Amino acid sequence: MEWVPFTCVLFAAAAGCGQDQSADPDASDPVPEAVGEEAVDDPDAGEDDASDPEPMDGSDPEPDDVAGDDAGDGGPVPAEGPGWRVRTAVDAALYHLGSGCLTLESTIPAGTEIDAWGMNDDWVRVTWTGDHVARADIEIVSGPAPGDIPAASWAGTVGLEETGIFTLDPSGCPIQIGTALEGEEYPAYGLSHDANFHGFWQVSADLAMIAVRVLNVPEWIFPWHRAVLLIKEIPDVGFLVGGGVVVGPNAILTAAHMAVDPDFCYVLAANAAQAWYAGEGVCGTISGFVIHPEVDIGVVLLSADETRVPAVAVLDRWAAAADEFYAVNMSTMHPNHMSDAVIDEVDGRNNGTGDPLCTGSWPHGSSFTTQSSIVGGGDSGGPAFIGDGLAGIVHGESCRWPWEPYRQVFVHVPYFEDWIADVVPGA
Repeated sequence: MEWVPFTCVLFAAAAGCGQDQSADPDASDPVPEAVGEEAVDDPDAGEDDASDPEPMDGSDPEPDDVAGDDAGDGGPVPAEGPGWRVRTAVDAALYHLGSGCLTLESTIPAGTEIDAWGMNDDWVRVTWTGDHVARADIEIVSGPAPGDIPAASWAGTVGLEETGIFTLDPSGCPIQIGTALEGEEYPAYGLSHDANFHGFWQVSADLAMIAVRVLNVPEWIFPWHRAVLLIKEIPDVGFLVGGGVVVGPNAILTAAHMAVDPDFCYVLAANAAQAWYAGEGVCGTISGFVIHPEVDIGVVLLSADETRVPAVAVLDRWAAAADEFYAVNMSTMHPNHMSDAVIDEVDGRNNGTGDPLCTGSWPHGSSFTTQSSIVGGGDSGGPAFIGDGLAGIVHGESCRWPWEPYRQVFVHVPYFEDWIADVVPGA
């Protein structure tokens, strides 16, 4: 077999050949000390306009980002109610928790009664999707007896070897207060995040939080849950590994240079390495591999449907320069490892394999690049997302002249949507 770029051989003693790209919470400005009229009336204030503070009448919230099975979050509206009923003692500022610190949304008039989903000494969470008011601005109307913990809507398990547990400090910013280990189970009281799913699950009634990308709640399917590890054992050598993503019940999209054949298996699990060694890989179902005639993209055809997750949605527009995106790091054999970058250009670059003069190119618009190093050996074919839409497939490093900036290349999936639809059975 030809050894190709961005493909990794794992030996028996190796756990992976990539790097842990898990990011700390995004930094942002702290909550302002005082709320002025201009800030309250600014329609652009805050990071997430989808969380409407109305109504505050005790009804279950139905925000856009938890609208149902077809939403990007892939989960229903919470079935259980909150634990407290509170009343604003003054005109209270309403803040939203997205990817970093709380950001100003609006104000709630004094005397408004609100359901509360959790609280600590400084903050009270008043919606499932992460709106908060200051604890000093409310009085408790009703709630559980001291020592009683309100029931959570769901529970999930940690999907990385180790992750931080956070809470909100007095300024409204996340601070780490502990560490959670893989497989530990936590209740899920609510979640909030930005468009690229930076954010948090609330995992205790006193506002402890774990990153949205890390906690796996069975009823909630996020984009990265469609990522698969493609793996082939090389006798007396190790394993050939790369990534892919489910694009149909019997189809996986990956890089053409993965050269997938019937001896490959695939793993669909948060910890793909653990699942593989537990014998949970799916083998013997690869019936074909269709590659594009020009560009490094291919479709793995399966003889048995993959029913554990729905097919991923392709981004409904072309990606563009300055778009933020995130890639699943398959080299760690752990799809909960993700890294973030910004698109540098959308063009037709490839990695120049077999082209020392860097003159080769793909059709304009068929690839996008970033100047960040976010993927490595073993990440070939892994998915990259903008929001909940599949935007790219990992290709490799860009061939470049010495004076050009370093770039990593992703096949631009929306460019190939028609081709994919023609190849994927039943699409």
